[in-house]
Amino acid sequence: IAVGRERRGNIREPFLIDNTSVSYPTGLSYHGRMRTTKTLESGWYRIRLRAHAVNAPEGHGVWTSVRSGICYAIAPLMFWIGSFEAREEPEEHEFIAWVQKDHLLEIRPMDQALRRIPGNTITGGTAPDLEAPGVAVEYLEVERVHKGPPSD
Repeated sequence: IAVGRERRGNIREPFLIDNTSVSYPTGLSYHGRMRTTKTLESGWYRIRLRAHAVNAPEGHGVWTSVRSGICYAIAPLMFWIGSFEAREEPEEHEFIAWVQKDHLLEIRPMDQALRRIPGNTITGGTAPDLEAPGVAVEYLEVERVHKGPPSD
């Protein structure tokens, strides 16, 4: 669900840091997308994750969004699943959501109170050096809970 700092091209996946998937606040679309979460069929899914804040501002955590979508410019619409406040201590979060076929999950800070980091630090691999606030996902589990109506 994450990629290391050795990035080539337009890589927008979270950073793999200390065995966690870390995303940062940026204006770069789709940062936080996780290609391994691509759904094979439309349906209701249970999304469980354990996350904590990275470099959280004093006095509060990092508000984080969970969305689904194709996560590429060819289909820019994103679908809301939920949000949570990532805090210093890891916490578990669970969402039940309708996710369409071929959608990916995107988990990223959407806290408007945080300074946005430049998009080229994401694609260039230097974002962790900025010590910006972010969210670290320790584990993620996606489980289909209901098939939904037939697709035909």
